[in-house]
Amino acid sequence: MPKNNLPTIFFYSLRLSASAFGGGYVLISLMRRIYTERLGWLTEEEMLDVTALSQTAPGASAVNAAVLTGYKLHGISGAAAAVAGTLLPPLVIM
Repeated sequence: MPKNNLPTIFFYSLRLSASAFGGGYVLISLMRRIYTERLGWLTEEEMLDVTALSQTAPGASAVNAAVLTGYKLHGISGAAAAVAGTLLPPLVIM
């Protein structure tokens, strides 16, 4: 199981965002599979909370989920790393 250090959080967010076609809800379901089942960084309850909060907050739900997940894993710097990894692929494509 990879450690949840900042480069790892960034690269997992980058990989998920670059490979998720279909919008934020697809990305959130992939986040759940990777972060809960494969890596064990979050529990199912925590991922459900992340999903619910990301849908109620204004903005893109995938970015909101990245903020919450990164913050849970590594504080404010983790949130910044997760958001950077999530936003980089769409910005490059645009």
